[in-house]
Amino acid sequence: MMTALGPMAVQRIDAWQEKFLANDHGDDAWVIDLLRRGVRDARGAPLLFRAATRCPAFQFLSDKGVDLMQRGADGSTLLMDMLDIIDVDAFDRLAALFAAAGAVDLADHDGITPLSSSIRFGRLEKARLLLKHGASPNAIAHIRRYGDAPLDIATQAVLCIPFEGDRETISIAALELLKQHGLDIGKPARERLKTQIPDRCAKLRRWVDDHI
Repeated sequence: MMTALGPMAVQRIDAWQEKFLANDHGDDAWVIDLLRRGVRDARGAPLLFRAATRCPAFQFLSDKGVDLMQRGADGSTLLMDMLDIIDVDAFDRLAALFAAAGAVDLADHDGITPLSSSIRFGRLEKARLLLKHGASPNAIAHIRRYGDAPLDIATQAVLCIPFEGDRETISIAALELLKQHGLDIGKPARERLKTQIPDRCAKLRRWVDDHI
């Protein structure tokens, strides 16, 4: 059974990357040992999820035998970067790593894929990278907490909650991106999608009418 780490040690993990990038390698061996063993924080998330955000750090950890495909208690992976803390170059390399293992669509326990999560939160640059590496725009999740209700990625685009920017504009851009990469929904799904569009989003509704 994997053990959890206390708050002081977690803070030390949080500080590791900046020390590593500044050529201070005093904590490298300690961090590598913890991450190889899949040690978690008090909430059950792998320490890997907080140790690195940039390419040199991820590359170093990978070279030292750390599994970058570790999963959280909810089945999440590094590609589910909802807070957008992993830089774009690092995320591109991670997506390539997962794709090479046939896991770019590796979903959490509700069936939410990294692409679905990126679209939901308006992270379109990372969505583009996932699609570049073969993520499916047609994946459907079944949300356990809602009685296994189905949820497709197009609906995530319509219901997106971006951290910044105009929601309606981002929803349209997300749907355009998904369509460019093979989004394929039939008429019944299209009609269901339209029911999810807020009344105030007339521009989005027109776009769906014209393009989906």
